[in-house]
Amino acid sequence: MIKFPNKERFYMSSIFVIWILFCHWVGDFVLQNDYMSLNKSHDWMVLLCHSFTYFNVMVIGYFIIYITGYFAGYQIPILPLLFIINFPAHFIIDGITSRINVKLYEKNRHRFFTMIGFDQFLHFLVLFWTLS
Repeated sequence: MIKFPNKERFYMSSIFVIWILFCHWVGDFVLQNDYMSLNKSHDWMVLLCHSFTYFNVMVIGYFIIYITGYFAGYQIPILPLLFIINFPAHFIIDGITSRINVKLYEKNRHRFFTMIGFDQFLHFLVLFWTLS
């Protein structure tokens, strides 16, 4: 069994990460409609709209943490850092991976889904980097 020096801090950090990942899922999947998912690979404005939608979900999710006071007394990442880095990173990652996925969808479904997984891996790296 793993022993953590401060179980309460570990618990609060875990809840925070789970909440941010939930917000990521909502912004990147739930609120990305068919038009966005089909056109962001060849229309920069659609990609920008998707990235802005994602950004807004992350901002709202972050403010919910502050409003509820659930993390009062705990150090959580600085809001501007999270979004100054995350918004352009999301735009760049999706700009590249969506263009690759358009080609993979018809040619190789396994690689298509592998690229979607890699896209999410890159997004998680950025999130964890900005949260650390």
